[in-house]
Amino acid sequence: MSDKALFTRLTASPGLPVPPSLELTSTNTAEEIEHALRYPILAKALYTAGGTGIQRLMNPDALRAFLRNGDAQEHCLLQQALPGSDLAITLLCEAGEVFAFNLRQRWFTSRGSDDFSPAVDFAFIDCPAVEEMGRR
Repeated sequence: MSDKALFTRLTASPGLPVPPSLELTSTNTAEEIEHALRYPILAKALYTAGGTGIQRLMNPDALRAFLRNGDAQEHCLLQQALPGSDLAITLLCEAGEVFAFNLRQRWFTSRGSDDFSPAVDFAFIDCPAVEEMGRR
């Protein structure tokens, strides 16, 4: 699924955890965004993958500068950044039956880096709790 806002809504609907999120519209104000999300805020283009184009907004000045950029108003999901590792799960399923899956921890440049770019390294991991969430 390539639409991050739709994916976030679908993931949250059965009660799976998702970061606080807001789909940006041309009418959102910085004050509305700050009321819904805490810093740092991640600005993600809706239709990119692998960390491409993610911007980390660390404070009100960065948010306001981002909102002044005309491109920022279109097709963007804002999410509250959360501590922890970036995990990706891939499922092979049909009619609700899961046939295979893998779970990976991803790094975007070098391990431990805070930058966002396409993942350059990953490790397969075993986490039954995340596997169960994926099966839902």
